[in-house]
Formats: sequence, structure tokens, C-alpha cells
Amino acid sequence: RKGSKMSDVLEEFKIQAYLGLFCEVKLQFNKAKREAVLFGYLWNFDSETDLAYLLQNCDYENANQKIIAEQNHVVKVFHIVDVVSITDRSSDSRALYWKELAAEQRIVSEIENEGNQTTRESNSAIESRKRLIIATLEANRVPVSADGDCITVLNGSATIVFPYKVDNLSSENETILIRLQKIISEASQIEQADSVPCEESKKNSVAISLPENEERDGVENVEELGILMIGSNKLISSKVHLDPYSKFTTVEKLDQSPQKRPETVPSKYWDQRYRLFSLFDRGVKLDDESWYSVTPESIAEHIAERCRCAVIVDAFCGSGGNAIQFAHTCERVIAIDIDSRKLEDAKHNARIYGVQDRIEFIQGNAIQMLEAGCFKGIADVVFMSPPWGGPSYQESETFDLHSVVLSNGKRKVDLFQLLSIAYQTTENIVYFLPRNVIQVQCARIKMHGSRQVEIEQHIVHERIKTCAAYYGKFFR
Repeated sequence: RKGSKMSDVLEEFKIQAYLGLFCEVKLQFNKAKREAVLFGYLWNFDSETDLAYLLQNCDYENANQKIIAEQNHVVKVFHIVDVVSITDRSSDSRALYWKELAAEQRIVSEIENEGNQTTRESNSAIESRKRLIIATLEANRVPVSADGDCITVLNGSATIVFPYKVDNLSSENETILIRLQKIISEASQIEQADSVPCEESKKNSVAISLPENEERDGVENVEELGILMIGSNKLISSKVHLDPYSKFTTVEKLDQSPQKRPETVPSKYWDQRYRLFSLFDRGVKLDDESWYSVTPESIAEHIAERCRCAVIVDAFCGSGGNAIQFAHTCERVIAIDIDSRKLEDAKHNARIYGVQDRIEFIQGNAIQMLEAGCFKGIADVVFMSPPWGGPSYQESETFDLHSVVLSNGKRKVDLFQLLSIAYQTTENIVYFLPRNVIQVQCARIKMHGSRQVEIEQHIVHERIKTCAAYYGKFFR
């Protein structure tokens, strides 16, 4: 804990080890220069205040007197910094009273009757909540395992302990903590609303596939604007309003960056740095091109929520803006870029966000890899945010997919042809494009499966910032 001395932390661990036992606690108060010895049942420890709570029976006078059950109790409170020693006295004759009392769960009821009148949950209700949380996390494709009373999430990145409420969730990664809090809160709402028996509740409350007209879990309400048929292909136009900053991570030092603006970075890009990465001041790295090509964080978060899956390929990862967000919603991210500098920056930035272990970084030509079928049968979704030809695309009234040409190492490939190449891996494709893209072009490709594409406009401060084209049934 912030500000804690190492001795305080060690005492905390010592206290935790004796919780639920009859103990002898020796205290020394430095200011008063006096000592005290307490005997009692170590009932609770509050790590926020560093206070421990010891239950005593107020009717005994000495260590040998027999304790009479059903008598009143007194609570002694002390600070861990005053602890000299703690000794387990479970073999003491007085401990028998507390063991019997604890076995009959009368300790909790007596405390509650003195003013707390809260209802003690049954073990079956708590176990039901535990199963519901695990099922909800699995439905959101979050790796989870249960070991005794502890639920381990994201391979140890977070834990949820008994009795499995939001307050029992802990993680050192703030972004992961906020995301998991949201999922657990939603599971709690399901638990409160559902009155059917436990097994039926588990079966009905977690839905991986949502009906077409319902809002996708964890995704802002996407408003459908209209449908246009382009030949036999369906083009669905939609829009979503997004905040300018991340909804999961608080900007730490808005406009107070200790870093000076590099001379090569225009002021208009530098002023947007917290919209690109909310944790910018922790040392985020960007090359000159990334300042105008990285996806703003709130938009990347939204796309990542819609792309929840097991494996996603980020074909042009750049400095890692999208890959970092995919690592929060997908089990595995394959991030590719041909530029070694950008790839190193992406690795560095992923470490800042604590998700480096969930991303596999590959330096190479993504077009070649897609053409070779390297990810066919592996990737559930292919995400592509290729170069748009520099900031000059904003000066044009429309953006033509044929206007930007890339290379696969042997021949030239424009952005329209790139779509057909991605289709060789999966029909579930997300194409991140400028706001002025010619939308009908996106629907003229030879499609497979669902034969439909949704063009989603991202609106920030009532202005269209970017677009994303979603191909495949996965996104509907």
C-alpha cells in the first residue's frame, strides 16, 4: 500500500495468518510507553485502516475462569503498528467457547443483531454467484479458472475471492480491473433479476449469441441508419457516438505532460496525445507517422468490444493502439507490422498497459502472410488498419480504395484488392477506414457467407472521425 512501511506490511501478513483463531496479542503503545496483553477471537482486519478487531467475552476475570456461553461480547480494536507479538492460543480452555460459537455461526448473528440486521447469505447462493461469474467471463471469452475459494482471471492478472462480489475483485492493472468490474456488475444484475433455480439461472442468464435487434453486451448502442443493396450484397449504414477519451482508464495528467513536444510533431497532434493513449505520460512511444495514423483510444476500445473472440489478427498494428485494446477482449492477439521501429514501440506500449503477454508480435509483410494462408483456421477475425496515404487524405472530398497501393513483396495491391486477400483467411473482417471513404466500394467486393457489410461511423463531439467496415455474421 502507498505510504506503508515494510514493517507494517509484514505485520499485516502476520495478522492475516491468525484471523479466525483465539489468540494472545501483545501491544506496545510508543507514545504512552505502556504495554497491554489481550486474549480473544481475532475476528477481522481492515487493510485500508490497518485496524484489527478482537472479540472478547466481557464476563471473565482471569485466564482460568470458565466462560459461560451466551454472554455479551466486547470488541477491542488495535492498530498493527502497535503489535509486538501474536500467539495462537487455540489450545487454551477459553478457545473452546469461541470454537463452538463460530461453529454455530453465532458470532455473525450477534454482531448483526446489534445494529446491522443484514441477511446472511446461504452457501448455495454464494456458490451460485461464483458459477454465474465464471460463466459470464467465459461467455466474454475471458480466460478463467477456479481453485478453491479463489477465481483466477487472465492467467493471474486478476483474482476474485469469496463471496465473489465487485469489492472482492483485485488486480494491479487498472484497465483490467475496470473492465472486469463492469462484467461482474452485469452478472450481479442478472443474479438479482433472475429468480429461477440455480442451474436454470446459469443456463438462461448468460447469452453468447444475442438476437439481431438487441444491443451487444459491453458495446455502446449502435444506431442503424439504413440498408442499401449493391447487387446481391447488403450494405448496412450505422453510427455510434463515442467519448473523446478512454472510458476505462482515467487520464492521469491532462495537459501537464512532463515531456516536451518533439519538434517533428505538429501541435495539433501533440494536443491530442491523451486521446490516442490515456497513459501517455507513463512513457508511450510513437514515431512521426504514428502520430496521425494510430487509432484514438476510445474508438479502439469500441472496436475491440465488437471483436470479442478467441484469436484476432491485427494485420497492420503500427504502434499498438488497436492491439492493446484487443488484448483486453480477445484471448490471443497476433500483431503484425513490417516496420521494426513501430513493432518495438508497440511492444513497449503494450508493457505500459500490462497486456504484453497476450500479444504475439510478428515483423513481416502481412499481405504475404494472408495470401499464404498463415492464419487460416487459426484467426476468428482479421482486423486491418492499413496506411491511408498520409494526412493528405483529409483534403479530398472522398477516399477511393484504389488510390492507395501497397506491396506484397512481388506485386502492387490496392486497398480494394486487400479485402479479397483477407477473405482467404476468414469472412469475419474489420476494415478501419477514413471518414470520407466511398462506402459503396466496400460492398462491391465478392463476398462469401452472409454477403453483407456494416459501415459504422465513429462520431466524437458531433463530428465523424473515422469509419469501420464489419464483414461477416460474427458482428451482427
